[in-house]
Formats: sequence, structure tokens, C-alpha cells
Amino acid sequence: MKYLMLILITVFSMPMIIRSQEITPADISAARKIRKAELNDPIRPGWHLTIPEGTGMPFDPNGAIFKDGVYHLWYLYQFNDSHHWQHLTSIDLFHWRWHTNDLMHHEGDPDVGIFSGNAFVAKDGNVVIAYHGLGTDGNCVAYSSDSQLDVWTKSKNNPVAKPGWDPHMWLDGDTYYQISGGTPVSTGKPNPPVLYTGDSYDKPLKKIGNFMSIDMPDVDDFEDISCPDFFKLDDKWVLVCISHIRGARYYIGKWDGKQFTPESHHRMNWPGGTFFAPETVLDDKGRRILWAWVLDRKSGVSSGTMSMPRVLTLSKDKLSLNIEPPKEVKDLRYGHKEEKPFSVAAGKSVTIGNAGNSLEVNITIDPGNARRFGIKVFCSEDGKEQTPIIIDREKSAPYRHDPV
Repeated sequence: MKYLMLILITVFSMPMIIRSQEITPADISAARKIRKAELNDPIRPGWHLTIPEGTGMPFDPNGAIFKDGVYHLWYLYQFNDSHHWQHLTSIDLFHWRWHTNDLMHHEGDPDVGIFSGNAFVAKDGNVVIAYHGLGTDGNCVAYSSDSQLDVWTKSKNNPVAKPGWDPHMWLDGDTYYQISGGTPVSTGKPNPPVLYTGDSYDKPLKKIGNFMSIDMPDVDDFEDISCPDFFKLDDKWVLVCISHIRGARYYIGKWDGKQFTPESHHRMNWPGGTFFAPETVLDDKGRRILWAWVLDRKSGVSSGTMSMPRVLTLSKDKLSLNIEPPKEVKDLRYGHKEEKPFSVAAGKSVTIGNAGNSLEVNITIDPGNARRFGIKVFCSEDGKEQTPIIIDREKSAPYRHDPV
């Protein structure tokens, strides 16, 4: 017992090393200024992930991986004329914790900045990040055995794939595969992604040839395959990516271990909006979850906006994707209010008593013989400012109306 007590005393008397960083009054003032500016930003999303510091242009989501009950995600941002990956984690897909580390250039690295890529688990249990190393004309890797994924080691053989562009890397059996996306071009020449393989993730990979056996007839030659993410969904394989000028899109097809043969192709953008740089993760519930960068074309306060996470499933014909919100979004709901049924005369409007900048509205309208009907949101008290959401039954598509 005396021996045990001696050990305990020795352990508790060991000096603790506390690392601190001097914070000046100017730092505090700057932090308060940013926080106030962000909270007062009238177009800042209520619960979408945004960043108030640095510049999110681009703001690609990267490196998504699920580990030990935690969703890990990195995003691309710019600071001090360099591209970094910032690390953050969540247990519910909507509330995030920022980590103090980021993936960036260090003295002696062949890369001068970190560009888009992905994360996966290697044979040895390490989590591996593949990324395009700016200034290397190739793709690099970093790996971690840290439980929090806060400590990373870059391969001494970087870049492991050259030439290279936005990579997606994965392990299948004992073989490592890497897609090197087609670089953005505007010459109109075909620009197919390239496939690399190898038996080690941190050693040079061998170039095999074109990743895709064919392309689809609705894809133009000038379209690149940047920010690729390739995964199995049921008995099909899905490639989500971007062509820079046309935003996010996806292919569904077959993978034989040597080439991907697409069977269908679809766009993921909508008129007036941009969905960019898709990134997915497979969680412990078997869900394939997707994020993308929603271009806000801003800089500074709230620069960079991440899409709501979405769950991907195959349609019945296995030629398109179902895209739905995750069940966790229900936990964001509160203050439920319900209106009793009412009628609205032609040419008239009725004011509903709910107010706020962030509302989820579930409304059923019986239009009767009405040609046009809908609701108005974000209305000022005098009615001069409003955003109508209108359905026009005589048009082939919903009537779109700009805010007035």
C-alpha cells in the first residue's frame, strides 16, 4: 500500500506543461468585431455551416470520414495567401466543433498549399487524406493514427501521383486506387480523369489509364471531373463531381476494378443557385451523406456556406439518386405553431401570425379554380419588401419571382 501511495504521489506531483498563447486587447477587440458582424449579417444562414474568418472562395468540403461515432469534415479556406484545410467534428451533423489544427503547408513540404481531396481508412488502420498539392503538379497524401485526427504526417514520397489534379483515393482489397480528376479547361478538348493504383498509399502510384470507359452524350468535351467522390451504393457505383462551369453532377454505373462505365448522368444544380464541390461520407447507419459548397460569392463575414447534409439513395430504376434531408434535422425544430384552415378570396391575402427569419412551413393549399396562388415570405410591415413563392398552373414550370 505504501508503494502504491508513493506511485500515486509521484504521478500527481509530475509537472504539467500548459501551452498558452498571448492574447492582446487588440485580439479580443477583433474577435468581438467579427462576432458582432456575423450576428448582424442579414443574409447569414441560421444553421448552415459558415465561417466568419478568412475567405471561403473556394470553400470546398473535403476529407469527410466517420470515426468512433464522430463525423469529421474539413473545409478549404484561404489565409495569408495560402490554401488550408480546417478540421471540424460533429455528432449530429448540424452542431460543429472547430479543431485547433489545420492541414497546411509547412517549411520543407513540396506543396505550397492544400487543395481538394478526400479521406479513407488504410490497411494499417491509419486514416489517409489524399489532396492536390499546389505547386507539385501532382497529388499528395497525409496520414494519421491519432484518435482525434489532429496529428498528421505527410508522406516523404509526395507527390505520390504525378501529374495529378483533385484526387479521390480508396482501398479495395489489397489495392489502393486513386482518381485524378480532369483539370479545368476551356479549349473544348476531351478531359478525362485518370486512374492510378498501387499497393501502398504513401509510395508512388502507377498510372493505369482513363478512369472512365465512356462518357455520356449530354456531357460536353470541355467539362472536367474535379472534386470527384466515388462510392458504391447498393449494387451500383456513383461518381459525384463538378464540371467547373456547370457545377455539381453525378454518374451512376458499373465498376469492374479497372474502369468505370457510366449508365446515366444528372446535374445537381438549380436555376439561380450553385451547388459545388460535393463530398460524401458513409456513417455507422449505412447512410451515404453528402455536403456541397453553396456559393454565396461573398468575402469576409460569413464567407463560405456549406449545404445542408443530404442522404443519398438509389431510385427504383437505379439510374438516378434520391436526395433527402437526414432525420437529425428534426432536432432543430422548436416553437411549433398550427393555423386553423381558412379561405382566401380572389385577389386578397391573409396574414399568418408566425414571424421569424428561419421558418419551416408545411402548408396544404386547395387552389380550387385559381390560376395562380402561393405565399409571400420575408415581408416588411408596409409590404414593400417581400419574396413571393408562386405556383402558376398555366405554366409548365413553377413561376419564379425575384424579391421586390
